[in-house]
Amino acid sequence: MGMLERGQWALAAALVALAGAVLFFALELAAVRKVAPEFMTQLKATAEAVEPVAAEIGRATGTVPDILAESEAIRAALPPILDEIAAARAAVDKALAESAAVRAAMPDLLAESTALRETVPGILTEVAEARAALDRAVSEMAEARQTLPDLLASVDATAVALDKAALEIEAVRPLIPEVLDEAVAIRNRIDPTLDRLDAVVANARSAGQEASEGAVSGLLTGILKAPFSLFGGFGGGDDLRSLAGTEMLTQDDFVLAREAFWDLDLDRAGDSALWRNPETGLEGSLTVVGAADDVGEGCRRIRNIVSRSGEPLTDKVLTLCPAEEGRWGIVDRSGQR
Repeated sequence: MGMLERGQWALAAALVALAGAVLFFALELAAVRKVAPEFMTQLKATAEAVEPVAAEIGRATGTVPDILAESEAIRAALPPILDEIAAARAAVDKALAESAAVRAAMPDLLAESTALRETVPGILTEVAEARAALDRAVSEMAEARQTLPDLLASVDATAVALDKAALEIEAVRPLIPEVLDEAVAIRNRIDPTLDRLDAVVANARSAGQEASEGAVSGLLTGILKAPFSLFGGFGGGDDLRSLAGTEMLTQDDFVLAREAFWDLDLDRAGDSALWRNPETGLEGSLTVVGAADDVGEGCRRIRNIVSRSGEPLTDKVLTLCPAEEGRWGIVDRSGQR
């Protein structure tokens, strides 16, 4: 309780006491005539009782200025306090609005929390699987660590073997010139053999020309890779080069065409192989047309095209049949070889 309130209460109490005393005095004064001596005695007592009250009232009156000054100070301090209260109330309103926004967002947050809670078991399962895989990897690493000495020993053995192989290569290297010389000698022996084969072809042509039957003997050197063999019965007096489709083919052209022939897949119709001789400018293609079972078992029809600088020189379909010892022979239209 403030000093002003205490002063006011004291002043009120003093006034009440004074009013009571005055009332009592008036009553007593009315009866004083009857009991004057007794009244005087009582008046003295009342004066003695009123004196402390008057003194108290005087003291209370002396504190009134201080109480009024304190009241003015309180009144002057009230506006800032009211401003602070207004600011606090505005802050409370803002806080209430933010609280409402948070409360509105709570369902979404709870839904996300629920979804996250539902994914936790899957994550835990994946973690368990990863831990199991890690344990397996650790186990495999331990096994690999155990096999490492054997692996190192094997590497050492391989290194020793490589050193030994290097020594053997060094020992063989001096023999290479002798091997090359022998290869050159073999090649030199092949050239006379080819000359003899050319002679055989020439003899076949001569024999075909002399025979009035018009049969041709010989194996298509430009298509065959196997050793030469002779077949008769292709009428018209054509020689070996006419069987190939042109008389312009050289021996080298026949060799290239023969190699192309052996590149063919005779069991696959449409398969083709190309050859080209830059020295003569001739080039050709061999294409599997298909089976010629009407001629003989295993026979094939091959389309032979020879051209120079893109200009076709011949385009013929030849019928070939397998002969003995892996050879192939050209067959005429009547099926004779």
